[in-house]
Order: sequence, then structure tokens, then C-alpha cells
Amino acid sequence: MPRSPLRVAPAALALAGCFHDPLPQLTGGSTPLDPSTGAATTGETDAATSASQSAGSTSQATTDAASSTGTCPMGQPPQAWYLDGDGDGHGAGDPLTVACDPPPGAVDNADDCDDALADVHPGADEQCNALRDDDCDGLRDEYSPQNLECGGCGLAEFDGATWWACAAPTTFLAAEAVCQSFGAPVHLAHITDADQLAFARDLVLARFAAPPNLLTYWIGLHRAEAIWGDCGVHPELAAWVALDGAPVTFLAWGSGEPNNYGCDPQCTPSALDDPTCPREQCAELFNVQTGAYNDRRCTQTSLGHLCKAPLP
Repeated sequence: MPRSPLRVAPAALALAGCFHDPLPQLTGGSTPLDPSTGAATTGETDAATSASQSAGSTSQATTDAASSTGTCPMGQPPQAWYLDGDGDGHGAGDPLTVACDPPPGAVDNADDCDDALADVHPGADEQCNALRDDDCDGLRDEYSPQNLECGGCGLAEFDGATWWACAAPTTFLAAEAVCQSFGAPVHLAHITDADQLAFARDLVLARFAAPPNLLTYWIGLHRAEAIWGDCGVHPELAAWVALDGAPVTFLAWGSGEPNNYGCDPQCTPSALDDPTCPREQCAELFNVQTGAYNDRRCTQTSLGHLCKAPLP
């Protein structure tokens, strides 16, 4: 006989309607859902997002840690970082920050003397380029293995100093001004012993295709101001002053020098180079064979001059 249709209690139908949406996951073995999309997730997306957020906050976290503890993760203290504007590994200016890690474009030093030129920095080779300080040592257009001559000057290093032998006819004070243009430590040369004298003579002679009769190259010695008005010859050490400020301990006068030739006893000089009152107040290299000195009026024009500075 035919079966009667299955009857379902109204209460059961109502209960089924309550679970029309997917049932919540009750065990850990099933794939979780993304609450915003309802789609299943693998966990990898969440891990990548977390890693990205962590990387983005590392620098700040390191700085915060350094600020709170005074040390970086490896135990070292935070340090100053400086902008390296030209990318040569040398920075300049005030610190950009004090932190454990450098910000982009920063280095841990501020020793660049021109942060707009990548070929200017400590350790660069000096070039002959219109008085630019390529190696940031305070000297300009001085000797380097690539710079043996510049602007009419022969360049060299000897005995802890850098030297310029310049074939430029000038007066004594004008020659000193040329030396100073190479840097504050540079003066007309103060020669301190016989070895330096022989070197200086050879450096000067190298400027000539054939040796001159006389060297007449200014060096950095002049009479002490206390005897400017005196017509005495004064060959003694104490009577002479070096432009570099060091005490004079070596003099190499030529035969019969100094002689203060043409001294006028009827006047008193108002300056070292007073042209109205003749005195031989300044010293020059003179003898071609020995380099021996001569005293000469500071207003007269020499064949050239010799500059010198201690090596930085």
C-alpha cells in the first residue's frame, strides 16, 4: 500500500532555517575563513603582511631601542650619520641623525671639504686645477704622484714637507702672497739644514733648460724689525726672522754676504719693503753651485720663489 508522505515537525523546520549560513568551524583541522571575504586563507598572506610591517619598523625600533637603552642590538653605542651628497663615501655638515643604522645616503664621517664633487675627498690625488683642494688636506695644487708641475711651479715632497719652486718674477711680499694662495700653512721656504738647501737648489735648477748665472729665488727670511733702521750687516741667527714663525737655526750666507748693500743711514724704513729707504732686508737663494744666500732689497724682482709647508 502506498506510503504516507514524511511529515516533519514545524519545530524542526524552524531549527534548520537558523543554520542557513555555513556553520562556524569548531575544530583546528579545517581551513580558516577570511572574515572580510568569506574565502579560505592559507596563513601565508598574513605572514607576509606581518613580515613587511616588521621590516618597515626595524629602523625605528632600533632607534627607539637605542634611545631607551643607550646601546644598539650588538652592544655598540649609537653613532652620528652625515649626508654624503656626492656619493664618494665622505660626508659633510651636521649629523642627520644619531642612530644604530645609517639612513639612506648617509655615512659615518664628515671629512669631505666639497660634498658636491665626487673626486674631492680625503685620500684623492691632488691635481693641477686652479687652486682646488682635491684631497682636503688644506693645501692646493701641491705635489702628488699625478701632479709634478703646476702653474709654472715644480712640485715635490722632501724631508717631511711639500715644496713649490715657482718661476714667477715677483717682489718678496708678492711671492709670500703666492705661497699663501696654496694654503694657510704655506710660506716662502724656511730652509733648516744643509740637506734641505741642496734639495731646494736642485728643485730650482730643474726649472731652467740651462743653469742661470744666479738663482735669485726668494726664501722665507727677513731681518728682524728691531734692526730695520740699522746699516749693519748682521749675519747672526738672531737677526733674521722666518715667515713660518719657527726659530732660525740655520743660515748659509754666500761669500761676503749679507752686506746690506746701498744702505742709506739718513733714513729709517717704515716697513720691510719701504722703497724710500734702501735696505737689503730680505734673503734669497743665490749661488748656483751651493744655493748659498744673499741679502737683497725686498722691493726688487727675483727670478722666482720657493714655497714650503709641512706635510699634513
